[in-house]
Amino acid sequence: MLFLINMRILALDVGTKYIGIAISDETNQIASPYTVYKRNTLKKDLEYFDILVKKLNIGKIVVGYPVYLDGRESNMSMYIKKFFYKIRQRWHGINVILWDETLTTEEAEEIIYEIKKKSRRKDKAKDKIAAALILKSYLEHMGSN
Repeated sequence: MLFLINMRILALDVGTKYIGIAISDETNQIASPYTVYKRNTLKKDLEYFDILVKKLNIGKIVVGYPVYLDGRESNMSMYIKKFFYKIRQRWHGINVILWDETLTTEEAEEIIYEIKKKSRRKDKAKDKIAAALILKSYLEHMGSN
């Protein structure tokens, strides 16, 4: 599978208070947790991501999209769609896609439990690990096509 040369993929696990962020390596083979961003105003959030997109040489953004197991959208799905449309409009030169994030938070919680971090740090780590799991799923899907 041919990907953008030297362009990384950014994955976002969007929440109302925090956004978990993960990035791929330059070969788009490895997904790694990057950081957790504490939400602010939409304007400040977008300014933060402007800097991040340039700094990390981002060529694609994958936004985690939560749906119920039967495929129905939730209130959070609608919230994330609004954010998705804002970033897609802002960075029209970058491919921005929604990606099913079903059960990634639960999987991230299991990983955190296994490494036994303090509960306050667990919550923030969970967000960036969930973003990495979203990106891992996307990269695996692209590698199989």
